[in-house]
Amino acid sequence: MSLSIVLMFLAAAATPGWQGVRPEKLFDIGKVRVLQSAPAGYRHAVLAGVDLPTSGLDVTLTCSYRMGGEGWGRCRPSDGFEPGEDVSGARSAAARQMGWTRIDMSKLSAFRPVDFVSEAKVHLSPADRLDLQPPPRGDAAYVTNVVWDYKPPADAVAREYPDRALRLGMTGSATVACRVLEDLSPACVTVSVSDPEYGFETSAPRIMGLSRVAPKLTDGRPAVGVWIRTRVLFSLPE
Repeated sequence: MSLSIVLMFLAAAATPGWQGVRPEKLFDIGKVRVLQSAPAGYRHAVLAGVDLPTSGLDVTLTCSYRMGGEGWGRCRPSDGFEPGEDVSGARSAAARQMGWTRIDMSKLSAFRPVDFVSEAKVHLSPADRLDLQPPPRGDAAYVTNVVWDYKPPADAVAREYPDRALRLGMTGSATVACRVLEDLSPACVTVSVSDPEYGFETSAPRIMGLSRVAPKLTDGRPAVGVWIRTRVLFSLPE
C-alpha cells in the first residue's frame, strides 16, 4: 500500500464532528512518516471481493487525527476516483486500510493541541489479494503451536464488527483457515460460519489479519508459510 498524505490545520473549536469541519489553514510539514502500515493479512482481507484493474487503483481519503493521540486516524472516502471509475468496495477497502495505518505526529509537537485532517491517497494493489487454497480440515499442513505476539484488543474487534449484526444485536462465530505471511500476519479465508446472514464471514479474516505471530513456532521451526485453523467468536461490544 503506497501513501501520499497532506496534513491540514484545524482549530479545536471547529471540530464538534470531524466529518463536518473545514480546514482553516493549510501548511507543509514535509513528508509524513508512516510508523505502522496495515498488516499484509489485513490488506488481503479487505480486498476480498473487490474488483481491481491489474494496475491497481488510487483512492483519495479524508482522515482525522487528534494531537496527543498515537497517530491512528479515522478515515472516510473522498471523491477520489478518476472520472468514469466506479469500483465496488474499493473506497471502503481503502478507508479500512488507512484506518489501521499509524503516522508520525512528532513534527506537529510545536503546534497547540488541535485536531488535524489529512487528505491521503491510497494505492490499492491486486498483489495484496492472495489466492489462498486452504488444505482440507485435519491436514498435516495445519499447526497448533504458533505463538501469538499480538492479538487485536477489544476496541479493534469492535471496529470490525459486522454492521448488520451490530444493528440487530446478533452474536456469532466464523472458522477461518490462515497462512502466515512474511510480515507474520495471517491471511485468512472463512471456511464455515454460524450464520451467513450477518457478515461474520467477512469480518473474521479482517480481525485475524490484524494479529501477528512470533517468528518461530514453539518447536523452533519458522512460522512463515504455516497454516492455522481457528474460530473467531463475535460478542457484542460493550
